[in-house]
Amino acid sequence: MDKHVLLIGEFKANPGTLVVYDVENERRLSSFISVKLQREICGEKIYNDDGIRIKISKELKDNEEFQKHYEIYDEFLFQHLNIDEDSEITLRLEKDSKYLFAIQFYKGRVKIGPLIRVKSIKLFDSLYDK
Repeated sequence: MDKHVLLIGEFKANPGTLVVYDVENERRLSSFISVKLQREICGEKIYNDDGIRIKISKELKDNEEFQKHYEIYDEFLFQHLNIDEDSEITLRLEKDSKYLFAIQFYKGRVKIGPLIRVKSIKLFDSLYDK
C-alpha cells in the first residue's frame, strides 16, 4: 500500500498549494501552484482508467535546475502514479517563463487540463510544522 497523501490547498477560493505527504519517511513536499481548471481549457469531462504517460518537453530535458525539481517531484509524486506508456492521457512537464515549470495534461495532442504551474518547491523533514 502506497503511503503518500496528496492534498490540494485553497488560496483565494482557487487551488493554491499542492502538498505531498510521504508518511512512511515522515517528509513532505510543499509547492505553491497556479491552476487553470479543466473546464477553462477544453470544456468537456474526460475519464481515464488506464493510467498516464509522463513526458518532459525538450526545453526542460537539458535544464540542470529543472532536473533538481523533477527528481523531487518524481520521488514524491510521479513514482506513485499508475504509469502506462500506452495511455492516451499524457502528463507533460513544460517550460513556463514565469514559473519553475508547468504540468499540462493532454489526450492525444489536445490539451485537456488542468494546467498546473509550479511556483515554488519546499522539502520538509517533518510531516507537520513545529
